[in-house]
Amino acid sequence: MTGISWPFWALLSPEQQRFLTARVLERVYPAGVLLLDEQSDGPGALLVTAGRLRLFLLGSEGHEVTLLYLEQGECLMMGTEAPFAAPLGLALDTECESEVLMLSKDTVRYLLSHSRELALWAYRWVSETGSRMLRSLQSVLYAGIEQRVAQSLMEQCAWRKSRALAITQERLAHQASSSREVVTRTLKAFSRQGLIATRRGHIDVLDAERLQAIADGAGRGRETP
Repeated sequence: MTGISWPFWALLSPEQQRFLTARVLERVYPAGVLLLDEQSDGPGALLVTAGRLRLFLLGSEGHEVTLLYLEQGECLMMGTEAPFAAPLGLALDTECESEVLMLSKDTVRYLLSHSRELALWAYRWVSETGSRMLRSLQSVLYAGIEQRVAQSLMEQCAWRKSRALAITQERLAHQASSSREVVTRTLKAFSRQGLIATRRGHIDVLDAERLQAIADGAGRGRETP
């Protein structure tokens, strides 16, 4: 088992730690696997030990709004009740090949009912994670499409530690919480300005400084005739 531990591990008693260890499941998933949607019950909690997961809202017409990414060492608690419940349209998928540790909802509920410290930690986790999700929703509501696409491109550069991005326009549209058609038009505008270059399945960032200015809202992309 991986050396990465649950962020609340130290709050559990030795007996509770043994209880958790006996019930944890370790899974490896390829990129693009849906781990949670309205049709699945989902685990009670999961811990990312390698890779990255994406939590998003799935609309009735397939439109996606990215809420947050879970990186290595981050935990998602779903054994608590709302707001983290699939009927709200929440979905979770793998951004790349990912390894996760999972606990069932019964296991999480048992631990929450037998550990006041864990219950307080879960309360703080819900508050902090809810704030992250709210900031993402505010970006969708108030930032223009150029700014959101620029933010998504710069976020991908930071995550991949490269300006040569092996990412499809459809995947980028999911991250920018827009449609593929709108994102494609925006990328073409960026390309005409010399900010990026596109090729099948790849986007190369050519002018990160100007693109970051658009992402920060300090500059707007202008199409050249």
